[in-house]
Amino acid sequence: MNADRSRAAALEAATKLAQRLQVDALSVDAVCTEANIDTATFAREFGHLDRYLGAVLDAFFERARNRIIAATSGLPAGMTRLQLATETYLSACLDERALLDWLLPLRQRARFIDHAERARRIFRVIVGAELLAMGWRHPRDGARLFTVVVDATSRLEHQTGQPLPRTREAMWHFLQHAPTPP
Repeated sequence: MNADRSRAAALEAATKLAQRLQVDALSVDAVCTEANIDTATFAREFGHLDRYLGAVLDAFFERARNRIIAATSGLPAGMTRLQLATETYLSACLDERALLDWLLPLRQRARFIDHAERARRIFRVIVGAELLAMGWRHPRDGARLFTVVVDATSRLEHQTGQPLPRTREAMWHFLQHAPTPP
């Protein structure tokens, strides 16, 4: 198996392993067995388990971004595209709930903060562009605030295992009723 396929197999293994193991029970051997790779290949690709988990976190955000791009492609900037992008992200979080059981606690650990913050920065830039297109006076500040709201919504939905329509409706209300320039 070549290096790219070995890496992909190891990253795909995380989704399956997350359904059966707690992150604290994860081992290099478990990843290698699930991915059908040897420990030397794992060491070459990731070095150690923390780097692997960082790559898993990055891969989750990449999959979510790809889903958002596919869902919103061709839509003009504005409220509809922002809602669809947010709904798509929240659905991705629910679809990979077992994996997020691993990843959510990691986002608070010092070694993983950069991975999560990079994803948040990308989201803030995208949201800021949408809010600018919607006529917001302070799109960067609104994007920072909206990112926090989406993150909180994702955590609440993660706890319940289902979408929370009233919470989502409150997000849309917030976006639709923000002040616009005179």
